[in-house]
Amino acid sequence: MELDEIDSELVRRLHQEGRLSYEALAQAVGLSRTAVRARLDRLMESGGLRVVGVLHPTILGVTALAHLTITHSGDGASITGPIAELQDAVFVSIVVGRPGIVAELQCRDLETLDRALTEIRALEPVRRVETAIYTRVLKNTSAPVGRPSSLEFDAIDVQVIGQLQRDGRIPFAELAKRVALSPSAARTRVLRLIEVGLIQITGILNPTVFGMTEMCGFDLTLDGRDDDAVLRQIARMGSVDYLAASIGRADAVGTLIARQRSEIRSSLESIRELAGVTGVESWVHVDLVKERYERPIESLSVRR
Repeated sequence: MELDEIDSELVRRLHQEGRLSYEALAQAVGLSRTAVRARLDRLMESGGLRVVGVLHPTILGVTALAHLTITHSGDGASITGPIAELQDAVFVSIVVGRPGIVAELQCRDLETLDRALTEIRALEPVRRVETAIYTRVLKNTSAPVGRPSSLEFDAIDVQVIGQLQRDGRIPFAELAKRVALSPSAARTRVLRLIEVGLIQITGILNPTVFGMTEMCGFDLTLDGRDDDAVLRQIARMGSVDYLAASIGRADAVGTLIARQRSEIRSSLESIRELAGVTGVESWVHVDLVKERYERPIESLSVRR
């Protein structure tokens, strides 16, 4: 299955704002509402696109986020399964580059992160695990960044969040029925949760379903003179999907997504040319095994 230019534009817009109406999407790509809906249904039924609500990690008590590069011998597929089964593993991918596998862990604290790393290192084919612990997320098109402007939510909000995690585009009328509200009240609650930064509704694409390999990760080494300014420049690049400052293996970790490999190459070259960047190491994703940023909300406590 392949994405054409219209499909790609629909995915891009849903990635930025998952609850855009069919009418707004139709106007953006110059098709009828019916045609747009048919395209989105096809993309979602293929398993290549999900539109879901992603909570800010802070709300779930997640304080330790880390990116792993995993070097192994033998078949990497024998490792990705056990790693993907870890609840704290939100991203697992087989890549071409120095590491054979990369993963992201989102853990409650550093002690929990340490236990997960120990478990991964114990897997027989694993030879080396190198870790970059995030100190600050500068850009993430799939989840809220920064600090929420409010941490208050009630029991009904928790129900609303649960529905949005399953289907970020659920109609307000249907959502209202499921949480015993009026459609207008349901709409108000969803918009508030988004506005204060507690949740983001986003379209998450699995590029490998569509035979796309134009997804590239990178590590940065910086000279320390004005790292914040350099990272802000990189975050403004359109092809940069994710960027976090880190300590450990790298000074920063990021992801590039583009339709064409030439754009990936151009973006990496632009990053290398920036004053303050002393090293760039990159890898290409070839098999996205897991990308699940939605976390269970069973333990989510009401906050007032």
